[in-house]
Amino acid sequence: VDPAAAAWGHHLCLNSHQTNITAEPGQNVTLPCRADQNRPVIVAEWIRTDMKAEYVLRYRDEQSDPEHQHRSFKNRVHLQDGQMKAGNVALVLRNVTSDDRGTYQCWVVEERSSEKKLIGTIHLDVETRMEAENTEPALNIMD
Repeated sequence: VDPAAAAWGHHLCLNSHQTNITAEPGQNVTLPCRADQNRPVIVAEWIRTDMKAEYVLRYRDEQSDPEHQHRSFKNRVHLQDGQMKAGNVALVLRNVTSDDRGTYQCWVVEERSSEKKLIGTIHLDVETRMEAENTEPALNIMD
């Protein structure tokens, strides 16, 4: 069984898809995510899959919830639209570094629902200009 296909069985939402984004260190990056615009979002959670216990950002009661937020994201992330109008729960990540590389997931709870839904998965790669230009590899001193 394909592990990726098996993982889908655990998710509550079928409209999730993966997006790949590449950025350079120091840039601000927006990770897109849009829930159903006809059902207001009451909780939005962004996680990075390798940080199970802590959030990148959790937004509820119309404000960011700093409890259990990973320290590396404090004062660096916010929702693009703090009111989450039309289901917009895109995350803005400021001043990215190579430490921000990873797979991010956007989860929401909509009004009149107790179900947490996975809306989107984004793989963020952060590469230097040198990596982006595919420069010649450095001399291998093992030869």
